[in-house]
Amino acid sequence: SHEMRSPLTAMLGFLEFVLENEVDDTQLKEYHTIMHKEAERLNETITNLLDMQRLKAKLHENNFKPLEVRPLLEEVVAIFDNPAAKHSIIVAAPANLPPIFGDDELLHQALRNLLSNSIKYSPEGSKIVLDARREDTCVTLWVQDAGMGIPSESVDRVFDMFYRVEGAARRQITGTGLGLALVKEIASAHNGQVWAESRLGQGSTFYISLPLVGNDTGEATAV
Repeated sequence: SHEMRSPLTAMLGFLEFVLENEVDDTQLKEYHTIMHKEAERLNETITNLLDMQRLKAKLHENNFKPLEVRPLLEEVVAIFDNPAAKHSIIVAAPANLPPIFGDDELLHQALRNLLSNSIKYSPEGSKIVLDARREDTCVTLWVQDAGMGIPSESVDRVFDMFYRVEGAARRQITGTGLGLALVKEIASAHNGQVWAESRLGQGSTFYISLPLVGNDTGEATAV
């Protein structure tokens, strides 16, 4: 509730101040900018919470099936491919990877969250790569960016619910700490794993490992 109440409290505070005091145009524009950012943060929190609830409901449907890896990555990238795109997004995964076993919609959600996260924390014009490789009984997919990177003490916590890395530069970016947590839940539902590697100022790589067809270790686990 704190994650929803905090931006709402901030917006109400600024609105009350504007209503009760004379504010010049410059100050009013500044307050509008802050309130807009807080509204975006609240909207993102609500969206991610709804996605989490949808995930829990969808797990009971068990719509798992064989999925080709490269087409899956290409479909996700296509969502972000538009004339206004400010990053170069590349799918480097080989076409001959064996199929994974999973829910198409849920894995789209996980990969969208990973890609969206990399876009958010990477400079405009930089390259983001989606790749994959086979490893024994699973396929590991990853999203690699050239963003600001993550401090070593925070790398193991980025998939925790509501966790956000501290830093002045990051405070300027809207986030809720739910997007990567949702990726972890989806991976867990597929009997998979997630982890990250990163170096400050050099970028990050986010991994999701998923079982091959015939190597899943049981039905989807409840979240």
